[in-house]
Amino acid sequence: MFRSIPFWVLLIATFISWAAWGVVINKMSPFASPRIAVPAFYITSFMSLLTTFSVVGTLLRKFSSPSRNLLRCINISLRQGAILSCVSLIALFFQQARTFNLWVGALLLLIGIILESMFWDPKG
Repeated sequence: MFRSIPFWVLLIATFISWAAWGVVINKMSPFASPRIAVPAFYITSFMSLLTTFSVVGTLLRKFSSPSRNLLRCINISLRQGAILSCVSLIALFFQQARTFNLWVGALLLLIGIILESMFWDPKG
C-alpha cells in the first residue's frame, strides 16, 4: 500500500527524532547546561511532534480516501503537522514561563485554525 519512499523517510525520521528527544530528556540537564539543554529540548520536541503529526495525518488521509495521491497527503499533513507542532511548543513555552491559562490556549488554537484556513483548499 505505502510503496512511496517519502512516506518511509518520514516514518524513519519519526523514530530518529523521538530517539533524539529521549536522549535529550535522559542525558541533558537543564540545570547544568541550560543554554544547550533547553533549546535542544524544544528543537527535538518540535521535530518529534512534526513527524508524528505528519505520519498520523498521512495515514488518516490515505485510509479515509484511498484514491488520493500519497504525496499530496504527505504535503498537507506536513503543513498541518508544522502548525500543530508550533502551537504545542508555544503552549509549552508559555507553561514554562508560568503564563499559560485557558485564554492563552484558546487564542493559540484560534490562531492555528486561522492559519490553516488560509491554506484550505476545498478540492482537498
